[in-house]
Amino acid sequence: MNDTITIIIPTYNKVDYISQTIESALNQTYSNYEILIVDDASSDGTDLVIKKYLSDKVRYIKHEKNLGPSITYNDGIRMAKSEYVTILDNDDVLLPCHLDLVIDEFKKNKRAEAVFTKLKVINEHNRDLKKTISPPFNDKYQLLNHLFYQGNDIPSPGVSFKKSVFEKIPAFNPSLILMHDYDLNVRLLMYAETVNISKPTVLYRRFSDNKNLSSDNNWYKVCHRAESKVVLDNYLTMDYGDMVKVFPYLKPYKEEQCKFQFLIETCKLSNRQLSDWAFEKLIHYLNEHQTFFADNDYHFQYKDYINLYKACTIGTVGSAHKRRLYNAVKNIGKLLFGMKE
Repeated sequence: MNDTITIIIPTYNKVDYISQTIESALNQTYSNYEILIVDDASSDGTDLVIKKYLSDKVRYIKHEKNLGPSITYNDGIRMAKSEYVTILDNDDVLLPCHLDLVIDEFKKNKRAEAVFTKLKVINEHNRDLKKTISPPFNDKYQLLNHLFYQGNDIPSPGVSFKKSVFEKIPAFNPSLILMHDYDLNVRLLMYAETVNISKPTVLYRRFSDNKNLSSDNNWYKVCHRAESKVVLDNYLTMDYGDMVKVFPYLKPYKEEQCKFQFLIETCKLSNRQLSDWAFEKLIHYLNEHQTFFADNDYHFQYKDYINLYKACTIGTVGSAHKRRLYNAVKNIGKLLFGMKE
């Protein structure tokens, strides 16, 4: 395997920043690289700026239609000519040391399949906001636990991969608008070998005028809730050995009890996003085990199920609506399980 690495720059309508992004990629201390810019049908003149940089080192591909960030990332990965790739979003900046440090990590750890880095946060005017973002743990089980309870701490800029890792797990999920990087990070930690770089190698841009998709609005909140469920579903695919390492409180439970107990405990959390997800999954679990209340040895009875539902709805819906939902769940339970209250 040679040490060439591809810097993949996905872009969409960021004409004001794309030059700075490309210049930072060209200004690396490591010289054995190519740059692949994948334009997701920009309409703001981005292509005119990019064409000034085309050379033997810089390739450019433009989608005829806007296909979304995940497909744009995935096209870059697929068309990269090297085994190593690194992601650079179209308004972020690589520090000159980035590629040197990434390749060094891959060389030091031959089993490494993904490298996470540390980011320094800047605003739209390149002002240093005196904030850094990095994985809070090196241990993958601790990090998976953190990502479950706290959300994504590993944004996509600067993340690097061996392309071969995508032979065993899918790359970015095209159905996700906001959480494609969160979803992939979780799956990488579950099924690949990952390492962290301890010093900043990327300037990560945050906008103060709500230009980001992640600006605080109702659309974002709805999308965030929906996509979070997709990411959290990954945790139910883990085998027993990994699950008890990620969630040590599950160690006293047998393998066949583990995921059920995990859902029960998650339902009890004050974090509404997690508890709502867990209760929904609990309903699906019980639907697939329709004799559960008659023959389980989990010390979980039908009345416990109803009480858990009531606890999950406290403070989230009005009393009349809550009563209607409560009765609906109770009636569904009776139909599904043939139980009396």
